Amino acid sequence: MDGKRKRPIWIWVITVYLALSSAFTAFSFFAVFSGKVPVAPARQAYFTALTPLDYAVTAVIFTCMVCGAASLFLLRKIALKFFLASLACNAGLTLWQSLSGRMVPAGMPGMALGLLLVLAMVLYTAYLAKKQIIA
Repeated sequence: MDGKRKRPIWIWVITVYLALSSAFTAFSFFAVFSGKVPVAPARQAYFTALTPLDYAVTAVIFTCMVCGAASLFLLRKIALKFFLASLACNAGLTLWQSLSGRMVPAGMPGMALGLLLVLAMVLYTAYLAKKQIIA
């Protein structure tokens, strides 16, 4: 990185948000699957119905978001590709779960908000690339 370039405040906001949400997500999965946290029957049924493909795509989404955040913080244009891949996988997984009837209705607003946040990150990262703030 050129030492003279400064990170816009939104890069800091996105990086901190993704760091905290990634840590919370990892902790939540650990807590649920280790049995440390009681899970409502509807949520337990949801987790039970997940397939290895669901878990694999979730891992890809998680990895793309972490790599995207790190790349964005380092002012690298590849962050856009990571965020686009995450958005595509997330949208595909949401559609797959909706069509297969495994979507928990209470989780739909959160999933929609998540998709919108990733879309906003994609648009902002594309803007930064266009303005050559990230290279």
